[in-house]
Order: sequence, then structure tokens, then C-alpha cells
Amino acid sequence: MRLRLRLTPRLTVTFALFAVALVAALATFAYFRARAALQEATLAALAMHTAEESHHLDHWIGEGKRSVAAIASSTAVREEVDLLLASREPAASQVSHDRLVQELRP
Repeated sequence: MRLRLRLTPRLTVTFALFAVALVAALATFAYFRARAALQEATLAALAMHTAEESHHLDHWIGEGKRSVAAIASSTAVREEVDLLLASREPAASQVSHDRLVQELRP
């Protein structure tokens, strides 16, 4: 036995199914658009953070290079290193070493 519906219930069921299909299609479209927008925003934020960290790292490395250059150009450090390398006696080497360490401490 087949269920036979009248015209009005058939049209109602048909339009309801079309409405459900339309809402499902729009929801799927909105989901994928929102997902893509969220991924794009996340990647943009990560790129900005990476650029900022890269800038900080470059600045830190530059500071270190300037600090090493300042130490290397110091005449007191050079003199102590020369004395340390030239001394043959352990006591004189220890004195030069201690003065050099004292000079290099912050």
C-alpha cells in the first residue's frame, strides 16, 4: 500500500525539504568561509609575531656584537691578555688572569 498525500501536504513536505537543503547548504558554506577566515587571521598573527621576534633577536645579536667589539677594543683588556700570554710564571699568570676576569665582569 502506498501512502497518497493530497497536493497541499505534498507541497508542504517538498518546500520543507527544500528549506532544509537550503539551510544546510548555507550553513556548510558559512562554516567553510569562517574556517578559512580564522586560518587566515591566525597565520597573519603568527607572521606578525615572527617578524617581531626576529626584530628582537636581531637587536639582541647586534647588542652582543657591540659589546664584544667594545671589550675587544679596550686597551686594558688587551694589555692584560698580552701580560697573560707573555708570562711564564704561574703566579704572574694568575695575577694577570684575576685582573682580566675583574675587568670583564659587568
